[in-house]
Amino acid sequence: MKAGTSAKKSQLEEFTANVHKLRERHERIERDLQKKSEELETVNLKKLSEEARTIEQRKTSVEIRIAQLEFEKKRAQDNIDRNETESESWRKKSNYST
Repeated sequence: MKAGTSAKKSQLEEFTANVHKLRERHERIERDLQKKSEELETVNLKKLSEEARTIEQRKTSVEIRIAQLEFEKKRAQDNIDRNETESESWRKKSNYST
């Protein structure tokens, strides 16, 4: 009978220790949850949304400027090609008349 009581006492001590560990873990989780909740409350969604909109507008402006520069580059290359063609034509005419 004494062995049974000792085993139950040991088991009860083990359960008590487990309960204590679980309570500590629960308290840590509650503290973490509280901290995360406080962090979420400080997030200003309106400000973040405005910042995102501003960044998107800047991105669009850059994309438009890139497109303008690509158009100007193509136009300049077309002018170079046309001038080279005209120069070649003038050279041929000049060589033909001599």
